[in-house]
Amino acid sequence: MSLEQINNFLTSPELTSYLLPFKIVFIIVSLIFIYFIIYYVIKQVLMLSERKRMFKDFFSKQDFDDYTFLFNRWKEIEKAMSQKGQLNYRLAIVNSEGLIFDLFKTMKYEGKELKEMYSEIQDKAEVENTEIIPELMELANKVKTNPSYYVDDETAERVFGEVKKIVEQVKII
Repeated sequence: MSLEQINNFLTSPELTSYLLPFKIVFIIVSLIFIYFIIYYVIKQVLMLSERKRMFKDFFSKQDFDDYTFLFNRWKEIEKAMSQKGQLNYRLAIVNSEGLIFDLFKTMKYEGKELKEMYSEIQDKAEVENTEIIPELMELANKVKTNPSYYVDDETAERVFGEVKKIVEQVKII
């Protein structure tokens, strides 16, 4: 076979028509992979900052001032709520759940999750307004698991107000 025959074979319409279904399948599979990559990135955006904080806290050798940590976390939540907007509301809700968890963990409540602590929180009754905690956990779970979940302004403001009451009761602010 000469070079000219090989070139004619590669540029022939018969080869092109034969390979067309393979090209279409390849393009469809590529689009599916691109879709799942984008979906995964969007889903993980909210969790990356929390994982980064946990990683830094694990390897940090400094002694930790609980009051300052909780106060700074509260200021971040206030800042997000003051800026309004869907992304800021979602961020404030996830951070509020983390703040409440860290707050009760600092108060020596037992449990690895806020859900496990909730019965003890109700039994001890050190703070009022504990009825917002299950709603906050449910809302934060929806925000974490569903990237397209919409948090309306009223719900975000109401939950923020109740969390603020809890934080004021334990004298963080």
